[in-house]
Amino acid sequence: MDSQHKVRFVSASCAKVYYNAVSLHRGGIPSHLLKKGGKRSKNGYKLGLDSKFTMRIEKIIDAVASHKRVAFDLATNERRLEDLVRGPAAFVKRKSKNHAVNEKKAVILRQHSEEFKAGQKNPKTY
Repeated sequence: MDSQHKVRFVSASCAKVYYNAVSLHRGGIPSHLLKKGGKRSKNGYKLGLDSKFTMRIEKIIDAVASHKRVAFDLATNERRLEDLVRGPAAFVKRKSKNHAVNEKKAVILRQHSEEFKAGQKNPKTY
């Protein structure tokens, strides 16, 4: 993929996020996406129900500009971009938390791999 194609792809993703935000503010969050009680989406994201449109867009821009994982999702047209629109703060929080957990897992796996290579552990214990 050449750079011009990448730019168009990211621009299309940005447009998709923008129009999802417009749709959200015009029609609200569809009830089939809400858990009972209405404060979270069915996939667990806390919803930003009290944001004005301009505030929501500012939060989305801040999330993309400040967090490389969110920017990567935007650049790869991740299917959960609607969750970014519905709750930008919750989306960033979950991304950050998942990254921290994955980092801990990586350290543990590296340690076990080194111990296994050194012959300190039996492979059947994994």
